[in-house]
Amino acid sequence: MALLTIYLIVLSTLIVRSLLDKGPVIFLNLSQLNNGEIDVYLSPKDPQSFVNFTAIEQVIKNESFRVSPRKVMSGIILESYSGDDKESGERIKKEVEKMV
Repeated sequence: MALLTIYLIVLSTLIVRSLLDKGPVIFLNLSQLNNGEIDVYLSPKDPQSFVNFTAIEQVIKNESFRVSPRKVMSGIILESYSGDDKESGERIKKEVEKMV
């Protein structure tokens, strides 16, 4: 019984120690799940306009930045529409008109 207790204590100590050593890597990977290796996220003030990536690339061409454009899109899931169901088609049409 004493040998089993010592084995469990040593095993749990090794597990805790390895988790502490790997902690920074784990937190880094968790933080990169949403945006990858992004340090800066540029977006225009007006949601209807766009950021000119070519112009940004020309401004920082002499710097040692690794820049790549990201495309973030949003949308909605519409119900399936069959041509026979006019009520459903009208409801979907109104929802799309609200978005535009």
